[in-house]
Amino acid sequence: MLLNIKLHHYGDWTELTEKYQLTVNNPYFIPLQGEGLNFEVFRINKRLDDTIKSFISDLRSRYRDVVRIISVNPGKNFTDIVLYADYKFSVKSVFVDSRIFIESSKYSDGFEYFTVAIPGNRSGKVIGEIVSRLREKAYVASLTYSRVGERRVRGGGLTLMERVVLTKAIELGYFNYPRGVGLGELAKELGLSKATVDFHLRNAVRKVMSRCFNDDQ
Repeated sequence: MLLNIKLHHYGDWTELTEKYQLTVNNPYFIPLQGEGLNFEVFRINKRLDDTIKSFISDLRSRYRDVVRIISVNPGKNFTDIVLYADYKFSVKSVFVDSRIFIESSKYSDGFEYFTVAIPGNRSGKVIGEIVSRLREKAYVASLTYSRVGERRVRGGGLTLMERVVLTKAIELGYFNYPRGVGLGELAKELGLSKATVDFHLRNAVRKVMSRCFNDDQ
C-alpha cells in the first residue's frame, strides 16, 4: 500500500518554502541514526539566483539547530544543497523507525509531501502508529491511500514492491556472507509470505543484473 501524506512540520525549515515560493525536492536521503543525523540533498529546479541565495541565508541563520549546510552546488538549471539535518526532529525519522520505505519527498508552500510504501499485512496497524507519531511533530493536512500494484519506480525498471523487498534485503544483510537473515526472517520483517518475497526478490535481482550487463556492453 502507498500512503500519500501532506503535513506542516512545526518549526521546521520547510516553512520557508512558502515565504520564498520555492519547491524543494529531496532526491537523496541517508539516515545516520547513530550520529543523530540525516545526510540529505535538496534540489531546487532553478538556477541559483537572489531568491535562492536569500533562502539559503535564512536556512543558515534561522535553522542552524535543525540543518547544517555542507555545500551549495549550482547547475545550469538547478541548485543542489547538501546538508546534515537533525534526525530526531525530522519527520523522516518516523518512517525510518517504523521501517517504512520512503518513495519520494518534496517541500512546497510550507508543507512537506511524502509518499511511503507499507508492505503486506502490516498496513492497518502501521498507518495508525505512523499518524499518531506524525501528529506529535506536525499538522497532518491530508492522507490518501493507493495500492502498490505493479507501478514502476523511477529508475531501474523495478516495481515499487520489488524495490521495497530488495532494499530491505540489502539492509538486513540477506546478500552478505554469511547471511544476516534468511528468506523466512526477511518475509517476517516485511509482513509477507516467503513465496511472495522470493518472487519479488528474484525479479528485482534479475532486472538489476540485466541492467548492469547491458550498461557494461
